[in-house]
Amino acid sequence: MSRPGDIMDESINKRRRMEQQLDPHAPPMSRVVHARGVPDGLLSTEMTSILSRFGAIAHIVLMPKLRQALVEFATIESAAACVNETKDRGILIRDRPVFFNFSKSQEINRGQVSDGPSNRILLMTIQNALYPITCDVIQQICAPIGAVQKIVMVRKRGVQALVEFDSVETATKAKNQLNFHDIYAGCCTLKIEFSRTDSLNVQYNSEDTKDYTGAALPTRAPYMPRGGPGGHNQGGYPDQYGGYGGGPPQGMGMDPYANRGQPMGYGAQPPPYGGDGRGGPPPPHHHHPYHAQGPGSSRMPPPGTFQMPGTVIMFYNLAMDVFNCSRLFNLVCLYGNPIKVKFVLSKPGMAMVQVDDPAAAQTALQVLSNLTVFGKTIECSLSKHPFIADSRSAQPLADGTESQMDFTQSMNHRFRSGVYNKSRVCKPTTVLHFFNAPKDTAHAELFDIMKSHGAALPVATVTFVDEGKNTDRGLMEFASVIDASEALVLCNHIEINTAAGRVYTLKFSFSASSIDPSDERATRIAPGSGGPVAPSAAEGPVV
Repeated sequence: MSRPGDIMDESINKRRRMEQQLDPHAPPMSRVVHARGVPDGLLSTEMTSILSRFGAIAHIVLMPKLRQALVEFATIESAAACVNETKDRGILIRDRPVFFNFSKSQEINRGQVSDGPSNRILLMTIQNALYPITCDVIQQICAPIGAVQKIVMVRKRGVQALVEFDSVETATKAKNQLNFHDIYAGCCTLKIEFSRTDSLNVQYNSEDTKDYTGAALPTRAPYMPRGGPGGHNQGGYPDQYGGYGGGPPQGMGMDPYANRGQPMGYGAQPPPYGGDGRGGPPPPHHHHPYHAQGPGSSRMPPPGTFQMPGTVIMFYNLAMDVFNCSRLFNLVCLYGNPIKVKFVLSKPGMAMVQVDDPAAAQTALQVLSNLTVFGKTIECSLSKHPFIADSRSAQPLADGTESQMDFTQSMNHRFRSGVYNKSRVCKPTTVLHFFNAPKDTAHAELFDIMKSHGAALPVATVTFVDEGKNTDRGLMEFASVIDASEALVLCNHIEINTAAGRVYTLKFSFSASSIDPSDERATRIAPGSGGPVAPSAAEGPVV
Protein backbone atom coordinates (compact mmCIF):
# COMPACT_ATOMS: atom_id res chain seq x y z
CA MET A 1 0.00 0.00 0.00
CA SER A 2 1.37 3.39 -0.98
CA ARG A 3 2.17 5.88 1.71
CA PRO A 4 1.26 9.62 1.40
CA GLY A 5 4.95 10.47 1.18
CA ASP A 6 5.44 8.10 -1.73
CA ILE A 7 2.55 9.68 -3.61
CA MET A 8 3.98 13.14 -3.04
CA ASP A 9 7.43 12.04 -4.18
CA GLU A 10 5.95 10.55 -7.34
CA SER A 11 4.03 13.76 -8.02
CA ILE A 12 7.19 15.83 -7.59
CA ASN A 13 9.17 13.52 -9.84
CA LYS A 14 6.44 13.67 -12.49
CA ARG A 15 6.42 17.48 -12.40
CA ARG A 16 10.20 17.53 -12.73
CA ARG A 17 10.04 15.22 -15.74
CA MET A 18 7.44 17.45 -17.38
CA GLU A 19 9.55 20.52 -16.70
CA GLN A 20 12.56 18.84 -18.24
CA GLN A 21 10.66 17.81 -21.35
CA LEU A 22 11.40 19.91 -24.40
CA ASP A 23 8.75 21.88 -26.22
CA PRO A 24 7.59 19.56 -29.06
CA HIS A 25 7.35 22.62 -31.31
CA ALA A 26 10.95 23.59 -30.54
CA PRO A 27 13.03 20.40 -30.87
CA PRO A 28 16.81 20.55 -30.43
CA MET A 29 18.93 21.89 -33.26
CA SER A 30 19.70 19.40 -36.00
CA ARG A 31 21.15 19.32 -39.50
CA VAL A 32 17.76 17.98 -40.61
CA VAL A 33 14.81 20.34 -41.01
CA HIS A 34 11.17 19.35 -41.43
CA ALA A 35 9.08 21.12 -44.08
CA ARG A 36 5.28 21.41 -43.85
CA GLY A 37 2.83 22.46 -46.56
CA VAL A 38 4.94 21.26 -49.49
CA PRO A 39 3.03 21.86 -52.77
CA ASP A 40 1.86 18.89 -54.78
CA GLY A 41 4.29 17.75 -57.46
CA LEU A 42 7.30 19.62 -56.07
CA LEU A 43 10.59 18.11 -57.18
CA SER A 44 13.62 17.69 -54.97
CA THR A 45 15.57 19.75 -57.50
CA GLU A 46 13.23 22.69 -56.92
CA MET A 47 13.56 22.34 -53.17
CA THR A 48 17.33 22.20 -53.50
CA SER A 49 17.40 25.30 -55.68
CA ILE A 50 15.23 27.28 -53.24
CA LEU A 51 17.05 26.25 -50.03
CA SER A 52 20.62 26.21 -51.32
CA ARG A 53 21.03 29.88 -50.34
CA PHE A 54 21.19 28.73 -46.73
CA GLY A 55 24.03 26.28 -47.41
CA ALA A 56 24.93 22.97 -48.99
CA ILE A 57 22.22 20.29 -48.92
CA ALA A 58 23.27 16.69 -48.35
CA HIS A 59 19.95 14.88 -48.82
CA ILE A 60 16.22 15.45 -49.38
CA VAL A 61 13.29 13.10 -48.88
CA LEU A 62 9.87 14.20 -50.16
CA MET A 63 6.67 12.82 -48.63
CA PRO A 64 4.01 13.84 -51.19
CA LYS A 65 1.12 12.08 -49.46
CA LEU A 66 1.72 14.10 -46.30
CA ARG A 67 2.80 17.26 -48.16
CA GLN A 68 5.95 17.22 -46.09
CA ALA A 69 9.68 16.87 -46.65
CA LEU A 70 12.92 16.29 -44.75
CA VAL A 71 15.97 18.32 -45.76
CA GLU A 72 19.41 17.46 -44.43
CA PHE A 73 21.93 20.29 -44.63
CA ALA A 74 25.67 19.73 -44.66
CA THR A 75 26.12 21.80 -41.48
CA ILE A 76 23.96 22.62 -38.49
CA GLU A 77 24.60 26.33 -39.11
CA SER A 78 22.91 26.11 -42.51
CA ALA A 79 19.92 24.33 -41.00
CA ALA A 80 19.65 26.96 -38.26
CA ALA A 81 19.75 29.77 -40.84
CA CYS A 82 16.89 28.11 -42.71
CA VAL A 83 14.73 27.64 -39.62
CA ASN A 84 15.41 31.08 -38.13
CA GLU A 85 14.57 32.93 -41.34
CA THR A 86 11.47 30.96 -42.24
CA LYS A 87 9.83 29.76 -39.02
CA ASP A 88 7.44 32.72 -38.74
CA ARG A 89 6.42 33.50 -42.32
CA GLY A 90 7.69 30.46 -44.22
CA ILE A 91 8.90 30.46 -47.81
CA LEU A 92 6.53 30.96 -50.72
CA ILE A 93 6.92 27.96 -53.07
CA ARG A 94 4.54 27.75 -56.01
CA ASP A 95 2.34 30.35 -54.36
CA ARG A 96 2.05 28.29 -51.16
CA PRO A 97 3.80 29.07 -47.86
CA VAL A 98 6.08 26.26 -46.71
CA PHE A 99 7.17 26.25 -43.06
CA PHE A 100 10.40 24.78 -41.66
CA ASN A 101 11.46 23.59 -38.23
CA PHE A 102 14.18 21.37 -36.83
CA SER A 103 13.52 17.67 -37.14
CA LYS A 104 13.83 15.26 -34.24
CA SER A 105 16.21 13.24 -36.43
CA GLN A 106 19.87 14.16 -36.55
CA GLU A 107 20.27 12.69 -40.03
CA ILE A 108 18.11 11.21 -42.76
CA ASN A 109 18.14 7.43 -43.00
CA ARG A 110 19.48 6.61 -46.48
CA GLY A 111 18.04 3.13 -46.29
CA GLN A 112 21.12 1.22 -45.18
CA VAL A 113 19.08 -0.52 -42.49
CA SER A 114 17.28 -3.60 -43.75
CA ASP A 115 13.50 -3.30 -43.76
CA GLY A 116 12.85 -7.03 -43.91
CA PRO A 117 14.43 -10.42 -44.50
CA SER A 118 17.38 -10.16 -46.85
CA ASN A 119 16.85 -11.60 -50.29
CA ARG A 120 18.77 -11.64 -53.55
CA ILE A 121 15.68 -10.23 -55.29
CA LEU A 122 14.95 -6.53 -54.87
CA LEU A 123 11.69 -4.71 -55.54
CA MET A 124 12.46 -1.30 -57.01
CA THR A 125 9.67 1.28 -57.17
CA ILE A 126 10.43 4.16 -59.53
CA GLN A 127 8.86 7.36 -58.26
CA ASN A 128 8.17 10.32 -60.55
CA ALA A 129 9.01 8.22 -63.62
CA LEU A 130 9.15 10.91 -66.28
CA TYR A 131 11.28 8.79 -68.60
CA PRO A 132 10.65 5.27 -69.91
CA ILE A 133 12.11 2.60 -67.65
CA THR A 134 12.97 -0.77 -69.19
CA CYS A 135 14.94 -3.83 -68.11
CA ASP A 136 18.06 -2.52 -69.82
CA VAL A 137 17.84 0.80 -67.96
CA ILE A 138 17.66 -1.01 -64.61
CA GLN A 139 20.48 -3.35 -65.62
CA GLN A 140 22.73 -0.40 -66.52
CA ILE A 141 22.47 1.14 -63.08
CA CYS A 142 22.87 -2.19 -61.26
CA ALA A 143 25.66 -3.79 -63.29
CA PRO A 144 28.52 -1.74 -61.74
CA ILE A 145 27.52 -3.08 -58.32
CA GLY A 146 27.25 -6.76 -59.17
CA ALA A 147 25.93 -9.40 -61.51
CA VAL A 148 22.26 -9.06 -62.45
CA GLN A 149 20.62 -12.33 -63.43
CA LYS A 150 16.99 -11.49 -64.24
CA ILE A 151 14.71 -8.45 -64.33
CA VAL A 152 10.92 -8.29 -64.52
CA MET A 153 9.12 -4.96 -64.95
CA VAL A 154 5.79 -4.65 -63.08
CA ARG A 155 3.43 -1.98 -64.39
CA LYS A 156 0.13 -2.81 -62.71
CA ARG A 157 0.51 -0.08 -60.09
CA GLY A 158 2.93 2.49 -61.47
CA VAL A 159 6.43 1.48 -62.52
CA GLN A 160 8.25 -1.20 -60.52
CA ALA A 161 11.04 -3.65 -61.23
CA LEU A 162 11.94 -6.99 -59.66
CA VAL A 163 15.71 -7.46 -59.93
CA GLU A 164 17.39 -10.79 -59.18
CA PHE A 165 21.11 -10.64 -58.28
CA ASP A 166 23.65 -13.43 -58.02
CA SER A 167 23.72 -13.29 -54.22
CA VAL A 168 22.12 -11.76 -51.16
CA GLU A 169 25.31 -9.79 -50.54
CA THR A 170 25.17 -8.17 -53.97
CA ALA A 171 21.47 -7.34 -53.56
CA THR A 172 22.11 -5.78 -50.15
CA LYS A 173 24.96 -3.71 -51.56
CA ALA A 174 22.77 -2.52 -54.44
CA LYS A 175 19.96 -1.60 -52.06
CA ASN A 176 22.27 0.39 -49.81
CA GLN A 177 23.87 2.27 -52.70
CA LEU A 178 20.84 2.94 -54.88
CA ASN A 179 17.96 3.48 -52.47
CA PHE A 180 16.43 7.00 -52.66
CA HIS A 181 18.67 7.99 -55.58
CA ASP A 182 17.61 9.26 -58.99
CA ILE A 183 18.10 7.25 -62.17
CA TYR A 184 17.93 10.54 -64.07
CA ALA A 185 18.70 13.91 -62.55
CA GLY A 186 15.66 15.20 -60.69
CA CYS A 187 13.29 12.31 -61.43
CA CYS A 188 12.87 8.53 -61.61
CA THR A 189 13.75 8.15 -57.92
CA LEU A 190 14.36 4.62 -56.67
CA LYS A 191 12.62 3.26 -53.58
CA ILE A 192 14.09 -0.19 -52.92
CA GLU A 193 13.13 -3.01 -50.59
CA PHE A 194 13.73 -6.73 -50.41
CA SER A 195 11.16 -8.72 -52.34
CA ARG A 196 9.19 -11.56 -50.81
CA THR A 197 9.40 -13.73 -53.91
CA ASP A 198 12.03 -16.47 -54.08
CA SER A 199 12.82 -16.53 -57.80
CA LEU A 200 11.90 -14.86 -61.07
CA ASN A 201 10.55 -16.88 -63.98
CA VAL A 202 11.51 -15.26 -67.31
CA GLN A 203 10.11 -17.07 -70.32
CA TYR A 204 11.14 -14.60 -73.03
CA ASN A 205 13.31 -11.50 -73.47
CA SER A 206 11.63 -8.15 -74.02
CA GLU A 207 11.72 -4.63 -72.64
CA ASP A 208 9.74 -5.82 -69.61
CA THR A 209 11.28 -9.24 -68.91
CA LYS A 210 14.87 -10.24 -69.52
CA ASP A 211 17.33 -12.97 -68.53
CA TYR A 212 20.94 -11.78 -68.30
CA THR A 213 22.47 -15.19 -67.59
CA GLY A 214 22.88 -16.02 -71.27
CA ALA A 215 19.99 -18.48 -71.44
CA ALA A 216 18.62 -18.99 -74.95
CA LEU A 217 15.15 -17.49 -74.74
CA PRO A 218 12.79 -16.27 -77.46
CA THR A 219 12.31 -12.54 -77.89
CA ARG A 220 9.08 -10.61 -77.90
CA ALA A 221 8.29 -7.29 -79.61
CA PRO A 222 8.71 -4.21 -77.42
CA TYR A 223 5.73 -3.23 -75.31
CA MET A 224 4.16 -0.01 -76.61
CA PRO A 225 3.22 2.11 -73.59
CA ARG A 226 0.23 4.33 -73.29
CA GLY A 227 -0.02 7.07 -70.67
CA GLY A 228 3.15 9.05 -71.23
CA PRO A 229 6.89 8.56 -71.06
CA GLY A 230 6.74 6.86 -67.69
CA GLY A 231 4.49 4.13 -69.04
CA HIS A 232 1.87 4.42 -66.28
CA ASN A 233 -1.46 2.65 -66.27
CA GLN A 234 -0.12 -0.10 -68.46
CA GLY A 235 -1.07 -3.73 -68.45
CA GLY A 236 2.23 -5.20 -67.33
CA TYR A 237 3.44 -8.55 -66.09
CA PRO A 238 1.14 -11.26 -64.69
CA ASP A 239 -0.41 -10.85 -61.28
CA GLN A 240 1.94 -13.23 -59.52
CA TYR A 241 4.61 -10.52 -59.65
CA GLY A 242 2.36 -7.56 -58.88
CA GLY A 243 1.77 -5.79 -55.65
CA TYR A 244 4.89 -6.55 -53.66
CA GLY A 245 5.53 -3.67 -51.38
CA GLY A 246 2.03 -2.23 -51.63
CA GLY A 247 2.41 -0.34 -54.91
CA PRO A 248 4.15 2.90 -55.70
CA PRO A 249 4.16 5.79 -53.26
CA GLN A 250 1.73 8.64 -53.65
CA GLY A 251 2.89 11.30 -56.05
CA MET A 252 4.38 9.00 -58.65
CA GLY A 253 3.77 9.63 -62.28
CA MET A 254 3.51 12.42 -64.74
CA ASP A 255 2.69 15.44 -62.71
CA PRO A 256 1.67 18.65 -64.48
CA TYR A 257 4.15 20.56 -62.33
CA ALA A 258 6.89 17.98 -62.39
CA ASN A 259 9.18 19.79 -64.81
CA ARG A 260 8.76 23.42 -63.93
CA GLY A 261 12.02 25.20 -64.29
CA GLN A 262 13.76 22.12 -65.63
CA PRO A 263 15.39 21.91 -69.04
CA MET A 264 13.59 19.79 -71.57
CA GLY A 265 15.31 16.46 -71.88
CA TYR A 266 16.04 13.77 -74.37
CA GLY A 267 14.85 13.04 -77.87
CA ALA A 268 15.35 10.37 -80.47
CA GLN A 269 19.13 10.85 -80.47
CA PRO A 270 20.44 12.35 -77.22
CA PRO A 271 23.39 14.69 -77.78
CA PRO A 272 26.78 13.77 -76.36
CA TYR A 273 27.34 14.30 -72.66
CA GLY A 274 28.68 17.74 -71.96
CA GLY A 275 26.70 19.48 -74.70
CA ASP A 276 24.62 22.61 -74.39
CA GLY A 277 22.51 21.22 -71.56
CA ARG A 278 19.29 21.23 -73.53
CA GLY A 279 19.66 17.78 -75.01
CA GLY A 280 18.54 14.57 -73.75
CA PRO A 281 17.98 12.71 -70.66
CA PRO A 282 21.09 11.72 -68.98
CA PRO A 283 21.81 8.05 -69.34
CA PRO A 284 21.52 6.00 -66.16
CA HIS A 285 24.21 6.63 -63.58
CA HIS A 286 27.30 4.43 -63.81
CA HIS A 287 29.52 5.52 -60.93
CA HIS A 288 28.80 3.80 -57.63
CA PRO A 289 28.62 4.62 -54.85
CA TYR A 290 26.91 7.93 -55.61
CA HIS A 291 29.00 10.01 -53.22
CA ALA A 292 25.91 11.55 -51.62
CA GLN A 293 24.29 12.10 -54.99
CA GLY A 294 20.73 11.80 -53.84
CA PRO A 295 17.49 13.34 -55.04
CA GLY A 296 18.03 16.85 -56.29
CA SER A 297 21.52 16.32 -57.55
CA SER A 298 22.19 18.14 -60.80
CA ARG A 299 25.45 16.35 -61.59
CA MET A 300 25.19 14.68 -64.97
CA PRO A 301 26.44 11.13 -65.33
CA PRO A 302 28.80 9.84 -68.00
CA PRO A 303 27.37 8.94 -71.41
CA GLY A 304 25.54 5.66 -71.84
CA THR A 305 23.91 3.76 -74.61
CA PHE A 306 20.25 4.26 -73.72
CA GLN A 307 18.24 6.14 -76.33
CA MET A 308 14.54 6.89 -76.40
CA PRO A 309 12.29 7.32 -79.45
CA GLY A 310 10.90 10.84 -79.66
CA THR A 311 7.31 11.62 -78.73
CA VAL A 312 7.43 15.41 -79.22
CA ILE A 313 6.65 16.80 -82.68
CA MET A 314 7.78 20.24 -83.80
CA PHE A 315 5.37 22.15 -86.07
CA TYR A 316 6.54 25.11 -88.16
CA ASN A 317 4.83 27.68 -90.40
CA LEU A 318 1.44 27.45 -88.70
CA ALA A 319 -1.14 30.14 -89.48
CA MET A 320 -1.15 31.98 -86.16
CA ASP A 321 -4.34 33.88 -86.97
CA VAL A 322 -6.18 30.53 -86.92
CA PHE A 323 -4.28 27.93 -84.92
CA ASN A 324 -4.32 27.62 -81.15
CA CYS A 325 -3.70 24.68 -78.81
CA SER A 326 -7.18 23.20 -79.20
CA ARG A 327 -7.19 23.44 -82.99
CA LEU A 328 -3.76 21.87 -83.28
CA PHE A 329 -5.02 19.11 -80.98
CA ASN A 330 -7.98 18.65 -83.37
CA LEU A 331 -5.57 17.80 -86.17
CA VAL A 332 -2.97 15.72 -84.33
CA CYS A 333 -5.48 13.61 -82.37
CA LEU A 334 -6.27 11.69 -85.55
CA TYR A 335 -2.80 10.10 -85.43
CA GLY A 336 -2.13 9.72 -81.71
CA ASN A 337 -3.14 10.97 -78.28
CA PRO A 338 -1.76 14.48 -77.71
CA ILE A 339 -0.62 14.93 -74.11
CA LYS A 340 0.51 18.54 -74.26
CA VAL A 341 0.50 21.32 -76.84
CA LYS A 342 2.72 24.37 -76.54
CA PHE A 343 3.24 27.35 -78.85
CA VAL A 344 6.70 28.92 -78.89
CA LEU A 345 5.79 32.58 -78.69
CA SER A 346 9.30 33.77 -79.45
CA LYS A 347 9.04 32.05 -82.84
CA PRO A 348 5.70 32.78 -84.53
CA GLY A 349 4.19 29.82 -86.30
CA MET A 350 6.13 27.29 -84.21
CA ALA A 351 4.52 24.80 -81.81
CA MET A 352 5.31 21.58 -79.99
CA VAL A 353 2.96 18.62 -79.52
CA GLN A 354 3.74 15.75 -77.17
CA VAL A 355 1.96 12.48 -77.94
CA ASP A 356 1.84 9.34 -75.81
CA ASP A 357 3.48 6.94 -78.24
CA PRO A 358 6.63 7.08 -80.43
CA ALA A 359 4.82 5.30 -83.27
CA ALA A 360 2.10 7.96 -83.19
CA ALA A 361 4.74 10.68 -83.41
CA GLN A 362 6.27 9.03 -86.46
CA THR A 363 2.89 8.65 -88.14
CA ALA A 364 1.87 12.25 -87.49
CA LEU A 365 5.24 13.42 -88.76
CA GLN A 366 4.87 11.52 -92.03
CA VAL A 367 1.21 12.40 -92.62
CA LEU A 368 1.12 16.07 -91.64
CA SER A 369 4.42 17.26 -93.15
CA ASN A 370 3.76 19.51 -96.16
CA LEU A 371 0.01 19.73 -95.44
CA THR A 372 -1.32 23.06 -96.72
CA VAL A 373 -3.98 24.77 -94.61
CA PHE A 374 -5.01 28.42 -94.21
CA GLY A 375 -2.57 29.54 -96.89
CA LYS A 376 0.52 27.99 -95.28
CA THR A 377 2.35 24.70 -95.74
CA ILE A 378 3.05 22.98 -92.43
CA GLU A 379 6.52 21.60 -91.79
CA CYS A 380 7.15 18.96 -89.10
CA SER A 381 10.10 17.31 -87.42
CA LEU A 382 10.78 15.25 -84.31
CA SER A 383 12.05 17.19 -81.33
CA LYS A 384 15.08 16.17 -79.33
CA HIS A 385 13.06 16.88 -76.18
CA PRO A 386 11.31 13.94 -74.49
CA PHE A 387 8.43 15.95 -73.07
CA ILE A 388 7.07 19.46 -72.90
CA ALA A 389 8.03 21.24 -69.70
CA ASP A 390 5.44 23.47 -68.07
CA SER A 391 5.91 27.23 -68.10
CA ARG A 392 5.03 29.18 -64.98
CA SER A 393 4.08 32.40 -66.75
CA ALA A 394 3.08 31.43 -70.27
CA GLN A 395 1.61 34.37 -72.18
CA PRO A 396 -1.73 33.91 -73.98
CA LEU A 397 -2.04 33.70 -77.74
CA ALA A 398 -3.48 36.51 -79.85
CA ASP A 399 -6.99 35.02 -79.61
CA GLY A 400 -6.79 35.08 -75.80
CA THR A 401 -6.42 31.31 -75.35
CA GLU A 402 -3.56 29.71 -73.45
CA SER A 403 -0.31 29.18 -75.33
CA GLN A 404 0.24 25.87 -73.53
CA MET A 405 -2.43 23.30 -72.65
CA ASP A 406 -2.38 19.88 -71.01
CA PHE A 407 -4.63 17.27 -72.66
CA THR A 408 -3.58 14.31 -70.53
CA GLN A 409 -7.12 13.73 -69.26
CA SER A 410 -8.88 14.70 -72.49
CA MET A 411 -11.98 12.69 -73.33
CA ASN A 412 -11.28 13.28 -77.03
CA HIS A 413 -8.34 10.91 -77.30
CA ARG A 414 -8.96 8.47 -80.14
CA PHE A 415 -6.57 5.66 -79.14
CA ARG A 416 -7.51 3.94 -75.88
CA SER A 417 -6.54 0.31 -76.33
CA GLY A 418 -3.03 0.72 -74.90
CA VAL A 419 -1.44 -0.37 -78.18
CA TYR A 420 -1.11 2.08 -81.04
CA ASN A 421 -3.13 0.86 -84.03
CA LYS A 422 -1.73 2.41 -87.17
CA SER A 423 -4.45 0.86 -89.32
CA ARG A 424 -6.95 3.29 -87.83
CA VAL A 425 -5.31 6.37 -89.31
CA CYS A 426 -5.90 7.95 -92.71
CA LYS A 427 -3.93 10.64 -94.48
CA PRO A 428 -5.77 13.90 -95.33
CA THR A 429 -8.36 13.42 -98.08
CA THR A 430 -11.31 15.33 -99.50
CA VAL A 431 -13.76 13.27 -97.42
CA LEU A 432 -14.42 13.66 -93.70
CA HIS A 433 -16.18 11.10 -91.56
CA PHE A 434 -18.34 12.80 -88.94
CA PHE A 435 -19.79 11.03 -85.93
CA ASN A 436 -21.40 11.60 -82.52
CA ALA A 437 -23.85 14.14 -83.94
CA PRO A 438 -27.24 14.28 -82.17
CA LYS A 439 -29.77 11.86 -83.60
CA ASP A 440 -31.71 13.16 -86.63
CA THR A 441 -29.59 16.29 -86.95
CA ALA A 442 -30.47 17.96 -90.24
CA HIS A 443 -27.71 18.57 -92.73
CA ALA A 444 -28.65 22.24 -92.84
CA GLU A 445 -28.05 22.49 -89.08
CA LEU A 446 -24.58 20.97 -89.44
CA PHE A 447 -23.82 23.40 -92.26
CA ASP A 448 -24.87 26.37 -90.12
CA ILE A 449 -22.55 25.21 -87.34
CA MET A 450 -19.66 24.80 -89.76
CA LYS A 451 -20.25 28.22 -91.34
CA SER A 452 -20.33 29.87 -87.92
CA HIS A 453 -16.83 28.52 -87.29
CA GLY A 454 -15.47 29.74 -90.61
CA ALA A 455 -15.28 26.40 -92.40
CA ALA A 456 -16.00 25.77 -96.06
CA LEU A 457 -19.11 23.74 -96.76
CA PRO A 458 -18.95 20.27 -98.29
CA VAL A 459 -20.09 19.60 -101.84
CA ALA A 460 -21.91 16.44 -100.77
CA THR A 461 -22.89 14.70 -97.56
CA VAL A 462 -24.56 11.49 -96.49
CA THR A 463 -25.85 10.26 -93.12
CA PHE A 464 -25.87 6.62 -92.08
CA VAL A 465 -28.72 5.43 -89.88
CA ASP A 466 -27.66 3.23 -86.96
CA GLU A 467 -30.70 1.70 -85.36
CA GLY A 468 -30.72 1.74 -81.59
CA LYS A 469 -28.17 4.56 -81.27
CA ASN A 470 -28.89 8.13 -80.22
CA THR A 471 -26.20 9.65 -82.45
CA ASP A 472 -25.69 10.06 -86.18
CA ARG A 473 -22.64 9.53 -88.36
CA GLY A 474 -21.89 10.07 -92.00
CA LEU A 475 -19.55 11.44 -94.66
CA MET A 476 -18.87 14.92 -95.98
CA GLU A 477 -17.08 15.41 -99.27
CA PHE A 478 -15.27 18.70 -99.90
CA ALA A 479 -14.02 20.35 -103.06
CA SER A 480 -10.36 19.92 -102.03
CA VAL A 481 -8.09 18.40 -99.40
CA ILE A 482 -7.38 21.93 -98.17
CA ASP A 483 -11.09 22.63 -97.54
CA ALA A 484 -11.53 19.30 -95.76
CA SER A 485 -8.42 19.82 -93.61
CA GLU A 486 -9.44 23.34 -92.63
CA ALA A 487 -12.96 22.20 -91.74
CA LEU A 488 -11.53 19.48 -89.51
CA VAL A 489 -9.21 21.91 -87.71
CA LEU A 490 -12.03 24.41 -87.14
CA CYS A 491 -14.96 22.10 -86.38
CA ASN A 492 -13.57 18.97 -84.77
CA HIS A 493 -14.91 18.58 -81.21
CA ILE A 494 -17.55 21.29 -81.51
CA GLU A 495 -20.19 20.94 -78.80
CA ILE A 496 -23.81 20.82 -79.92
CA ASN A 497 -26.56 21.57 -77.39
CA THR A 498 -29.91 19.91 -77.92
CA ALA A 499 -33.36 21.05 -76.88
CA ALA A 500 -33.38 18.24 -74.32
CA GLY A 501 -30.39 19.81 -72.60
CA ARG A 502 -27.84 17.19 -73.67
CA VAL A 503 -24.45 18.15 -75.06
CA TYR A 504 -22.86 16.19 -77.92
CA THR A 505 -19.27 16.60 -79.09
CA LEU A 506 -19.20 16.47 -82.89
CA LYS A 507 -16.11 14.64 -84.12
CA PHE A 508 -14.41 14.41 -87.49
CA SER A 509 -11.72 12.29 -89.08
CA PHE A 510 -10.37 11.83 -92.59
CA SER A 511 -11.93 8.98 -94.55
CA ALA A 512 -10.67 6.89 -97.45
CA SER A 513 -14.29 6.32 -98.53
CA SER A 514 -16.18 8.37 -101.07
CA ILE A 515 -19.81 9.31 -101.51
CA ASP A 516 -21.58 7.37 -104.23
CA PRO A 517 -23.52 9.83 -106.43
CA SER A 518 -26.27 7.22 -106.80
CA ASP A 519 -26.72 6.85 -103.04
CA GLU A 520 -30.31 7.91 -102.27
CA ARG A 521 -29.24 9.15 -98.85
CA ALA A 522 -26.74 11.64 -100.30
CA THR A 523 -27.34 15.38 -100.32
CA ARG A 524 -25.48 17.57 -102.81
CA ILE A 525 -24.70 21.20 -102.05
CA ALA A 526 -25.07 23.95 -104.62
CA PRO A 527 -21.78 25.85 -104.96
CA GLY A 528 -21.92 29.05 -102.95
CA SER A 529 -25.51 28.48 -101.85
CA GLY A 530 -24.85 27.10 -98.42
CA GLY A 531 -27.67 24.62 -98.80
CA PRO A 532 -28.75 21.46 -100.58
CA VAL A 533 -29.94 21.42 -104.18
CA ALA A 534 -32.95 19.62 -105.54
CA PRO A 535 -31.83 16.41 -107.21
CA SER A 536 -32.61 15.48 -110.75
CA ALA A 537 -34.67 12.42 -111.44
CA ALA A 538 -31.49 10.50 -112.12
CA GLU A 539 -30.01 11.50 -108.79
CA GLY A 540 -32.96 10.27 -106.77
CA PRO A 541 -34.65 11.93 -103.80
CA VAL A 542 -32.90 14.16 -101.30
CA VAL A 543 -32.86 13.04 -97.69
